[in-house]
Amino acid sequence: PLVFTDADGNLRPFEKLDFETEKQLLSQSLKDSHRDIKLLFDNATYDRLLIAKARNCGCLHYSGHGHPSQTDLPFENGKGSPHWINVETLRRVVERRQGQPFKLVFVSACYSRLAGERFVDAGVPHVVCCRQDSEVKDAAAIAFTRQFYVCLALGHTVQESFEEGCNAVLCLPSLRNPTEEMQKFILLPEGGSHDISLFSEAGHAVNRPPLRYKSSRMSYRSSPAPPRYFTGREVDMYYVLNAVLSNPLVSVISKKDGIGRSSLVHGLCRYIKERIRTISCIDRIFYLSCKQSNSFSEVLHDLLRLRWNAEDGINWESIRYAVCKKFYKVKALLVIDQTELLENPNDRQDLIMFLSILFCEEVTEGVRVLRTGEKILGVASIGAGVPEVPYFLGPLNFKSTVILFSRFCYHLRTASDRRRFLERLVTDDSQGEIFPNDEGAPNRIRLLFPTLGNGIPSEIVNAAFSISPSELERLLNSHLSVHFVPS
Repeated sequence: PLVFTDADGNLRPFEKLDFETEKQLLSQSLKDSHRDIKLLFDNATYDRLLIAKARNCGCLHYSGHGHPSQTDLPFENGKGSPHWINVETLRRVVERRQGQPFKLVFVSACYSRLAGERFVDAGVPHVVCCRQDSEVKDAAAIAFTRQFYVCLALGHTVQESFEEGCNAVLCLPSLRNPTEEMQKFILLPEGGSHDISLFSEAGHAVNRPPLRYKSSRMSYRSSPAPPRYFTGREVDMYYVLNAVLSNPLVSVISKKDGIGRSSLVHGLCRYIKERIRTISCIDRIFYLSCKQSNSFSEVLHDLLRLRWNAEDGINWESIRYAVCKKFYKVKALLVIDQTELLENPNDRQDLIMFLSILFCEEVTEGVRVLRTGEKILGVASIGAGVPEVPYFLGPLNFKSTVILFSRFCYHLRTASDRRRFLERLVTDDSQGEIFPNDEGAPNRIRLLFPTLGNGIPSEIVNAAFSISPSELERLLNSHLSVHFVPS
């Protein structure tokens, strides 16, 4: 999920997890075993859990968030927010009248013991999880998971695989206290019989890679990936996603250059693509960029030519109707990015005319359009009464500003430097939620924002690149009593 609602009813972003790295880790672990074992990836939704149960999957690996005071597991609801499954519901969903629901469940989340115990209550004989009062370091989690699954796939018992995973953590040179990290992993039920091999009968694989679900069909041009350190936009993505799911035409608007309109849309397209099986109203994503086109008619003609091999020399009216025809009975998201670059006044009218035709046809009612630009279209309704729903994108909050700055400041060389930098500047959660123009913001933060780029991603990056070591030291010492020297 993108966000959750806190005790005060405010939306808060979930900490971003590196699912892609975990997928690669699981795939490589089974590949290294050279065993004929199927590996399927899916989004953690209620219905997909039921399907995994119906398929008689031998092992279930859940990757998500945990919290020391939260006994529920956050699954996804298909709209960017969590579907909290409490432990009793989890027990009822997984439990079977006859036989074991899963032979093994690996709960890859911090503070997950309570959830692990409920899987045990539901009849799962082997559950790997983490202590309820502990947060596991990433390096320890990776080392344990890799070794555990390699040994398990090779036919070792669950107990042996667990012990070898713990040994892998003990051997990590990067951990200050590897014994403490190792003890955070738990095999449940404690005292149970885990001297059982789950894959002893698995044959050797014959040049067959692990199976994956197909990703979405990205038509014409795949949406560019978001920036490498794309951060702080989870709440914005949640609002835009829900606007797109509920409205045919949504525009992401901001007059400020470098605010990140395109980056937001690129991140959202990737989010939808990864969940194409659970977002039922979108089957395909078409991405159009106005960056390298002289007119909107040229943008549409490029779509026809590159996606459907249309010939050159088609007139504007034919292009409009030809593109609309391609969207007949298709559940698609059409992204039209950077429309502010279309400088000819006629292009705005051409865009409105195209949308009018698109939204007048009943057979194209499954199409949704997401546009970025500096201004709204300014039309009350388009086509068959379709209104434009604008989303006005603002700057990043203080915490996200500090995080992005630290990523691009080459004086902060290590993860430890960046973490300490964040801790020195953002001293409590309430400060992290402050925006540049918030009234009543502490004087210290109001003075820091301009130095750090005023919450505008492009300005943050420029500020991070241009700051000198002495300026960075003065920035910290002028507002903090704690002396901090980057390594």
